[in-house]
Amino acid sequence: MAKFSGGVFCERAIVDATTNNISLINVLDEFHPPQPRPPPASDVARPKKMMPLYNYVCAFVSFWERTDSDKPERPCRVRTRLHAPSGKKLIELIHDMDLSEFPRARLIGHLPGVPVPEEGVYVWRVACEKSKDRWVAGGSVRFSMSFVRTVADAVEVQQRAHRAIASYRQNGKETVN
Repeated sequence: MAKFSGGVFCERAIVDATTNNISLINVLDEFHPPQPRPPPASDVARPKKMMPLYNYVCAFVSFWERTDSDKPERPCRVRTRLHAPSGKKLIELIHDMDLSEFPRARLIGHLPGVPVPEEGVYVWRVACEKSKDRWVAGGSVRFSMSFVRTVADAVEVQQRAHRAIASYRQNGKETVN
């Protein structure tokens, strides 16, 4: 059975047509969209339970490999789900994967936006279908999200990013939270 070897949530995934190398642009392990505004009281067309959508084109890329690199594996389906901090399922992607010819595969799920109903740690959970509707967990990838409510919040996020970059340049690793 296929083995999940990692995943990345990013803005874009670009596959070079000549080399088949992949470039992951703007990896998202933390992001801070503006606080969604509540709809006006007179907005009767909007459903009451409609959750805010962060209109940010992005992608989730999962990497897979054969359990035994020398033995071809049968094609299978892969399910990727995004869960909110509360555990609510927000997105589900299903891909077909074939490891019969090559020992590794990557699957790219392109998204027009991400629902962001609450602040906290979101989890991408991936699973491989072992038999009809029987899924085996492969792994997970987390990212955190908090809303920017004020200009001061935006400045703090930017300053934290600058400190992390400076720390990385000095120490070769990020040491600032």
